[in-house]
Amino acid sequence: AGKYGIVPTADEPGEPRGCAACPAGRYCDSAVTVVPERCPAGTYLPHAGATSRDHCIRCAYGTVSVLPGNSNTSCTKKCEAGLVADFNHTACVAKLSEGLLVDTPAMAPGASVIGAAVGAGAVLLICTLVALELLRRRAHAVYIDGLHGRLI
Repeated sequence: AGKYGIVPTADEPGEPRGCAACPAGRYCDSAVTVVPERCPAGTYLPHAGATSRDHCIRCAYGTVSVLPGNSNTSCTKKCEAGLVADFNHTACVAKLSEGLLVDTPAMAPGASVIGAAVGAGAVLLICTLVALELLRRRAHAVYIDGLHGRLI
């Protein structure tokens, strides 16, 4: 792991030439890697020889990397004023409101921050509606109990 086999190409024909360290921006997670995997967009890897995707470093707050395999020590694009990096650090997006776009490791890989914000709002709305319905039913049940002497 951390190395890949250098095989002949059309430009450089010949016998296999052994192994080399995976280049910066890529990782080799098995002993038989032929083509190194690129670190995903939104990450970078400044050194060679990485053995896992876990070695890819997430872009700093407010910066993005739109292409995979970035080897720069900092991501290539800074977000303009009024914009923030999305959860995956692959695009700059408008900030919805304070505290809404929060970078949290609890989100599933690949999850959208906007989707999470909408999801959180939807959950709050559903919980509120359920609570109101339960209160309405309880009030209705007490009212019927008072009229008929039984609880429905």
